Amino acid sequence: MGHFKAPFKLDIHIMFTTKTEGKRENHMPYLKKIWRFPNSIEVEKVYSGRYGRRGEHAPKSKPSPEEVQKINERNVISKLRRILKANFTEDDWHLVLTYKKDARPEPEVAKKLIDKFLRQMRNGYKKAGQSLKYILVTEYHNKAIHHHLVINNIPETIGLVKKYWTYGRPNFSPMLEEHTYGELAEYLLKETKKTFRCTPMEKTVPVKPEPDHTRTKNRSCPRKRIPERPKAGKGILH
Repeated sequence: MGHFKAPFKLDIHIMFTTKTEGKRENHMPYLKKIWRFPNSIEVEKVYSGRYGRRGEHAPKSKPSPEEVQKINERNVISKLRRILKANFTEDDWHLVLTYKKDARPEPEVAKKLIDKFLRQMRNGYKKAGQSLKYILVTEYHNKAIHHHLVINNIPETIGLVKKYWTYGRPNFSPMLEEHTYGELAEYLLKETKKTFRCTPMEKTVPVKPEPDHTRTKNRSCPRKRIPERPKAGKGILH
């Protein structure tokens, strides 16, 4: 008898955000968010005093600038991870577009060159009856300027890239060959967090994942009083 294989993977990312004190988290109501992707489901549980009992308020504490920065960074990585999962598959490409050593442009010129390349790619996809989807990050701080480009794959992709990227070398890596979605999102953002330039993702990908929200009352089970010496029923030796 063979094993049943689910048609999707269940990725569970649980983030606990507790704003109340003096309560046990597993007895608190929480907000459950569910993101549904083509090949996976992501679940997030958020514990917050806003969903707790009436009349109970925790003392407000102001997070430090370092804590705010970490939270913001984590949220941006999570957003990009979900956009990648909703729009790209393992059949797509992560490209690194470099420039010739003796012809590396300044950032302002590089922006014009990559914009021209993307216009040409968009036209090439359109002629093939396809739409171009991409995420672009440009890195140049203390490194030779180059572009990271996540792009959807069609039969003409490799030929189009080699045809239009004439400023240096295009390096092709299958989307998930070296990284998971989360690792790729973290790599794209953390490696360039001080100087990265990212295109507005709302304009370059068609699917913007939004979760289903469910408020759940996670009440503890009522305790039953257990007699000190339980009585045995008929027919049971004691």
